[in-house]
Amino acid sequence: MSPATTDRGAAHQKVAQSLLHVEGLISQLLDQSAPGSHSGGEPSTLPPASLKFHRGSTPAPPRWREIRPQLTRGPVQHEASVSAPPVGGDKETDRRQSVTLPNPASEPQSNQTETSETNVAVPTAIGLPPTIPFVDTLNHHVKSLIPSLNSALVILRKAKVAYHPIQMMQSPGGFVQSSIHCQPLAIPDPTLHPLLIARRLIEIALGLQHLHESNSSDKGVSRLLRSAREASRRYFDAAIRYVTSQDLMVASYDGLEILMLEGLYHINSGNLKPGWMAFRRAISIAQLLNLPLRSQRSGEIYEPSHAPKSRLLWFRLNYADRFLSLMLGLPSATTDNSVASSDVVAAEGPLGRLDQLHTVIMGRLISRNQRVAAADPTQALQSELEETQSLDQELQRIASLLPAEWWLPPHLGDSVTDASTSEASRLLAQVNHAHLLLILHLPYVLQSLSSLQPRDADSLYKAVTASRDILSRFILYRKFNQVPTCCRAVDFKALTASATLLLAHLDVHSLGHCALAHQRLQDIGLIQMTIRSIEGLVKSSLDSQGETELRVLKWLQEAEASAADGVVHSLYINESACGGECRIFEEGLNLEFAAPYLGRLRVNRLDESGEGAVEKLLTEHLGTMPEDSSGGYAAWPLHDTGRVAVPSLTGFSVTDTMCDRVDSIHRSQIDTSLAARGSHEVLVPGTYTDSHTWEFQDLRSYKKRDIRRFPRTFILSTFIDQSATDMVSSNAFSTSGPSEKADFPWNIDHLPTKLFINNEFVDAKSDKFLTVYNPKDGSLVSDSVALAGEEDVDAAVQAAEAAFPAWRKTPPNIRRDMLLNLASNLLEHSQAMAAMTRATLGGPISVAGAMEIGFAVEALRYFAGWTDKLAGETYPEEDGFFKLVRQEPLGVVSGIIPWNAPLGSACAKAAPALATGNCFILKLSEKTPFAGLAMGSLIKAAGFPPGVFQILSGDGSTGAIIANHMRIRKVSFTGSTATGKKIQEMAARSNLKRVTLELGGKSPALIFNDANIGNAVTWCVNAITINTGQACFAASRVYVQSGIYDVFVQRYRALVEEKTKLVGDPDDPNSFVGPVVDEAQFNRVMGFINRGSSQGPLLVGGSRLHDKGYYVAPTVFTDVAEDAEIIRQEIFGPVAVINRFESEDEVIKLANDTRYGLMAGVFTQDITRAMRISAELDSGMVGINAVSTVFWQTPFGGTKESGIGRENGIHAIRSHTEPKTVFINMKA
Repeated sequence: MSPATTDRGAAHQKVAQSLLHVEGLISQLLDQSAPGSHSGGEPSTLPPASLKFHRGSTPAPPRWREIRPQLTRGPVQHEASVSAPPVGGDKETDRRQSVTLPNPASEPQSNQTETSETNVAVPTAIGLPPTIPFVDTLNHHVKSLIPSLNSALVILRKAKVAYHPIQMMQSPGGFVQSSIHCQPLAIPDPTLHPLLIARRLIEIALGLQHLHESNSSDKGVSRLLRSAREASRRYFDAAIRYVTSQDLMVASYDGLEILMLEGLYHINSGNLKPGWMAFRRAISIAQLLNLPLRSQRSGEIYEPSHAPKSRLLWFRLNYADRFLSLMLGLPSATTDNSVASSDVVAAEGPLGRLDQLHTVIMGRLISRNQRVAAADPTQALQSELEETQSLDQELQRIASLLPAEWWLPPHLGDSVTDASTSEASRLLAQVNHAHLLLILHLPYVLQSLSSLQPRDADSLYKAVTASRDILSRFILYRKFNQVPTCCRAVDFKALTASATLLLAHLDVHSLGHCALAHQRLQDIGLIQMTIRSIEGLVKSSLDSQGETELRVLKWLQEAEASAADGVVHSLYINESACGGECRIFEEGLNLEFAAPYLGRLRVNRLDESGEGAVEKLLTEHLGTMPEDSSGGYAAWPLHDTGRVAVPSLTGFSVTDTMCDRVDSIHRSQIDTSLAARGSHEVLVPGTYTDSHTWEFQDLRSYKKRDIRRFPRTFILSTFIDQSATDMVSSNAFSTSGPSEKADFPWNIDHLPTKLFINNEFVDAKSDKFLTVYNPKDGSLVSDSVALAGEEDVDAAVQAAEAAFPAWRKTPPNIRRDMLLNLASNLLEHSQAMAAMTRATLGGPISVAGAMEIGFAVEALRYFAGWTDKLAGETYPEEDGFFKLVRQEPLGVVSGIIPWNAPLGSACAKAAPALATGNCFILKLSEKTPFAGLAMGSLIKAAGFPPGVFQILSGDGSTGAIIANHMRIRKVSFTGSTATGKKIQEMAARSNLKRVTLELGGKSPALIFNDANIGNAVTWCVNAITINTGQACFAASRVYVQSGIYDVFVQRYRALVEEKTKLVGDPDDPNSFVGPVVDEAQFNRVMGFINRGSSQGPLLVGGSRLHDKGYYVAPTVFTDVAEDAEIIRQEIFGPVAVINRFESEDEVIKLANDTRYGLMAGVFTQDITRAMRISAELDSGMVGINAVSTVFWQTPFGGTKESGIGRENGIHAIRSHTEPKTVFINMKA
């Protein structure tokens, strides 16, 4: 929306034009007028009307639905004419009832109470239709929630949570004003207007959100806190789903207030971006309602005793938007500063006055930061000095408006009273003022800390002083208010202040100065108390942000302590813009993190301390530096040329922090690529003599005591040496439990052949072995791979059962770290693992091998994130019992994987099982056993206890033993449909174990006349050639509409012929297609091809390639009868069929005419058609303009004979858990 303007005519024109762009609202506008609404041709500037609803009766349907306001507006000069059908698309408009609502003479007062009537404001330009489809659903849903809501109110009363006006964004004067808020919490009447229902639900949700252990001495209530929070989320989601997500419903004053409550709920939960979006949406709707103009109505005297609602709402929206935009590094919605005009400020009390003036300051700060972000940061900061000084002086002026005593830290009592609440509001206002001063000067402080420029002493002093003020008051406030979801943003301010103090002390230590030495212990004490306060909040909060903040502060605290002992540190600014939430990108020897207001920073720490570390580094790169007679250092010898070439200047994500040192450096001469950052170059002061040569200046002026500051200039590499690189790599995904260095002796010349049971490699009890061959030439790879028999399976089950009791109780973060460690280990040894798979599968190194490793690593990472997100359910106590549903692990579970993707399948099955607390037994394919067995070494190094993750090699007999085992609770199988049916039968006959089956497929791709032919050809050909077509979801049936059939077939054939040229040795990086897995598979595929030659014309391929090995040319048939074997049966090789179709109905029938239902693809530019067909296709997955791919977040599996159950996403998590109902007799 465009910013509000005092020009009424221009404002009307802008608002009218912007109506066309507001999502959802344009379809609700009515270009109709009721006669007699008001006379004359003057624009209507009156506020929205109100609908009155009587609660004395219970109409059916609710009375509000019987009213369709036919609201009017007078002609407006320059206003665009907008006409649109009413919501719901009703054609018979004459059947609608309508009423004319006169505009009142004055705005509705906000202090009216809800008695027999309830006022719901409706904008003058928008009407409600008599029936809205979601209303019946809402009423039904609210009725179903009433018992639960009764329980919620009981809990709130037991916990002694008093509902009071909600304090918006820590602003003392920022209460959401509404008549409803003057009433105590109550259950919404389902017959009320949806806005009132939504407001009630969000109010109760906010009350439950504020529950914490210190609220209640009732142990029963304390145990139900988590359930209460889950209920809070359900009520909130219901309000959002049925009401606030409907643009028509919130286009009023009351709707704006509810959007503000929605934003507050998100912020309390630590979700800053959704909160920002809620307020931004509210501002857009407010502009649509001309709210800025109403709040600026000329000639109106401002009286705080009856503040116009429009003025209050507009101020509150701007305050919240700027507060969040400043935190997230985003531009503000408007530049309107009328909220702090002189007459308004003069009439306000101290807190309200401060809020309004701070709103203006925040807007100017945002503008300054946006200009800095858009330009060269160093130059921009210098150019903004004048504005920064002006803002500094304005903050001083604002502070002087209040007496000196007002700025003293207030005394907060131990109990919540009106006086203590007022004092807490004053304290928060002081924190906000100090915080604005801190973030005003913070960019200058960070720039100077990350460079060799002279320190900006003024900015540093003000930032440090403001940080101390913030922390001292934060500690007081969190002693008074220990609710972690209340005033959540004050925690971010404490994080900023703490980090600023620690970084300042880090810098002081590195410079050897003592500017802050006398205050160090006091500052560290404040930070320690802050950390303890945040720790207390984290214990009773579900918000992971607090945990991340703690990790950042504790790392910086340890770094500051080591810096005091002489360890050298250096600071880099990777991104000056801030993304909002606190995040950690690297944690270990170095720390890289992002936080509100700080941006993205990196702190590097050397292993050695003091000058020794620097001298060692410089000596390695520049040779020994002689000491001159004066005790200083002479220049390093630069050989005969007098200069040293620097091929790349590495380690700077943002080159400006380095460029400002020497003006002659041009950014185009700096290599900041990832490859460059991995090298170990250094930079010393000097200048470029040409585009490739750096001439070093004499270093005589640097004394020995000052050499500690050199790392900030010299160390440009992200990693100091190779040992540091190895350390960071091994801990890349580890948080609290670093992985051990894996004892990994396996490679293509030393293959694992033993079973991995109880964290040890052991021989099989049987005397049988597996024999495997290399498909590229048919040579023997090994004939001594262990074949697990019944005794081996029993041993693995026994070890798993022994490990399960402790494993299921292992904290989620520990299980998470182990999975991440395993992912890191797998990535570290990816080349060896891929080579061992390639030796018996034949997948080319450049395609299948690389893809599968990445697939496996991402599986472990994805499901590692699920370990602490396994929520249960709660049900209300309307029958006297409070019910809880727990999700518990099954116990010992297993996975039987295919040969076509051994590592990817192993991790896809193991990761969700382990994440949910199960012990897992993996049975490998007899054709590709080596990489899976080698993973045992990585499992042990990742920290998994014995018996938790075990690996067995074997054939079909081993799988049958697992499927029939009485003490295995689940089996997840991927393979052929025939084998899957046997697995299901054995599982049922044994102990009725749970089964997930991912079986065969014959996936269709539907290509319509309007499709992007190049895109469709690429996807379809890749799907049938990658991994030599040995994929269950390969698009082996291609249906092309007749209008483009000839062109498509020609291009499909050309691309297949190109792929055929790339059929070759899987160890050759230039190969794209390898052999099929073995002789049996080769004979199977060639049998289909030979028989297919009589079933349809052969377009391309159809033959064996190369003299050795099991190479099959990619083969395509056309115009094949629908009952032909090659179109009905899964071939599992590089064989496809292309048929034509005429109509949409025809191709849907063809696509569904199969016993499989795994994958399908629809290629068209008509999204309506695509969505329609995707609903008609009987398939577990449908791609639009894509096919044959998989995602971790979404379920993977098929319908019909393609399987039962789903892999991936939450569906995989649920398949490995058992729900348990726990019920509590609340009357006992």
